[in-house]
Amino acid sequence: MAKAMRSIASDCHPHTLMSTLARAYNLGGLFCIDAWPFAEEMVIVADPELAAQVTQTSPLAKHPQLGNVLRPIIGDKSILTTEGAEWKFWRSVFNPGFSSSHLMTLVPYFIDDGLVFCAKLTENVEKEHLFFLEEALTLLTVDVIGRVVLDTKLDSQRKEHNVEETNPLVTTKGQFLQSSCKVQPSTSRSLGVLWWHERVMNTYLDQQLDDRFTSWTIANREPGMRQKYIMNLALETYMEQQPQQKGAEISRQSSKNMQGLDKVFKRSAIDNQHPNALKKVQEEHDDVFGTNPDHAAAMIKKDPRLLNRLVYSVAVIKETLRLFPAASSFRAGNKETFFDIEGKRIPTEGKAVWIISHTLGRRADLFPSPDSFHPGRFLSPKTVPDGAWRPFERGPRNCIGQELAMLEMKIIMVLTLRKFEVTAAYDEYDRMKGRKKGGAVREAFGERAYQTLVASAKPSDGMPARVRKIGKW
Repeated sequence: MAKAMRSIASDCHPHTLMSTLARAYNLGGLFCIDAWPFAEEMVIVADPELAAQVTQTSPLAKHPQLGNVLRPIIGDKSILTTEGAEWKFWRSVFNPGFSSSHLMTLVPYFIDDGLVFCAKLTENVEKEHLFFLEEALTLLTVDVIGRVVLDTKLDSQRKEHNVEETNPLVTTKGQFLQSSCKVQPSTSRSLGVLWWHERVMNTYLDQQLDDRFTSWTIANREPGMRQKYIMNLALETYMEQQPQQKGAEISRQSSKNMQGLDKVFKRSAIDNQHPNALKKVQEEHDDVFGTNPDHAAAMIKKDPRLLNRLVYSVAVIKETLRLFPAASSFRAGNKETFFDIEGKRIPTEGKAVWIISHTLGRRADLFPSPDSFHPGRFLSPKTVPDGAWRPFERGPRNCIGQELAMLEMKIIMVLTLRKFEVTAAYDEYDRMKGRKKGGAVREAFGERAYQTLVASAKPSDGMPARVRKIGKW
């Protein structure tokens, strides 16, 4: 293991290390890692059929460690960590708001926040700024969540990052994610950090949700005023099932689920590293929206169904998420579940079961030339084995926000890829940081933008980038 660890950047996401081990030692689709005394034994699953066994056929419960790590963000009871009847109830509460048909009605809000993102890119062009693409996209996503979930204009992209001056959900969440991954939870300092950020986020979200309940109540009393934001639909479903609950109680319960929602959003970026794919995407956008990219926003607002014609763009998103999935599934084994492979029966009781989309996506027997960027493999259903692509996981515990995420990515691609060229600026950033070539390893699978762990998988160093305008528009 030490040899494999030395071959990749020291701050790589753990799923990258598992993929490196699987390839280096030809471990196949199932292997065990004994990390005692630092962690319990883990069974690594990187096989479509075995993954389906524990997520679809006989789903294992989520591992309790997820709740321990994420509790300050998502609370004690969350759609991410609850089980059984309690999970089914909360999933049913939020399902209507996250349906594909409903999200299409909210497309104008995606567009408005996407245009702000474009304006921020233009500012970086004019000022010739080196900026961090991950931060810019995170703020965009938070704005989208505020609009379509809470009916709140957070305006995160436009405000300075000061907890006293901007909305606490953005700043505090970001500071917590950094702290939770870099500070051991057993220290008094880390406990104070977690307590403070949890308190700020809870106070902010409780107020937001109380406001939503009040507006929902008024809207339901006045004909023609019903609103269809995700939280409004959740409140509507909740009240149908729990009519005796009061507004404050609903808000407190709902806030625990809403605090983790941004965890389900993934972002896809394509730059001039793949000019042929970029050209095909641009041509597809010309075919669907005409050659003037400035017209696309109004066209999508008028007819969101145009986005369903972006077949190649979706293939690009899928290929990006195959190579760089944002998360994986961490389950708890039990005494009833065994894996049968090559004549051996492997128990899961007392073990963590980790289904790793990254390792699945890097298997050459499932995806030929696994480290190459080939969106075309997703244009034919026969070229991708069933169940091999699972960045949103599958089964009843799949990502509730996957339709929202795909919709956001398609819209941002349409608004940006014919007007801006984004180029990673790692060489420039490394020089600024005084990093010398030939020093520490700063890549994985040939990528300088390797993934690190900051609550979910993020590009290394926040992906420093530069942007320039392209085209005549």
